[in-house]
Amino acid sequence: MKNNVQAFKALIRRYESITLEEIKQNWEGDGDDTMRVLTGFGHKIKCTLCQAAGYIQFIVGGMPDCTKWLYTLVQSDAHPYECMRGSETYQNIEKASTPEELLKAVRQRAQYMRKILTKLGYKQP
Repeated sequence: MKNNVQAFKALIRRYESITLEEIKQNWEGDGDDTMRVLTGFGHKIKCTLCQAAGYIQFIVGGMPDCTKWLYTLVQSDAHPYECMRGSETYQNIEKASTPEELLKAVRQRAQYMRKILTKLGYKQP
């Protein structure tokens, strides 16, 4: 099993539990910064998936061994699910300019992540 599957499932649940009110209370002016506050989105040290996969341990030693992760930092044929810039849903979160747009993007991201679990044969959260 990949190191961060449980964190991946927890992040899906987190994305599905975020409310418009919570987004409004934490609004930082755009989707990217707001989600960084709520989930560590887009930040290799704060991201819950990176933390679960042990990314911080690799900072001193260079690039981590992404084969141990469900998402990877660099997309390849062997590792098709790049977390950053890896899908339209990631970009929609980054581009969200209102709380309403962000909530929609977050829900789409959760759906996309569920599809990844299914494709890889993991049980849904």
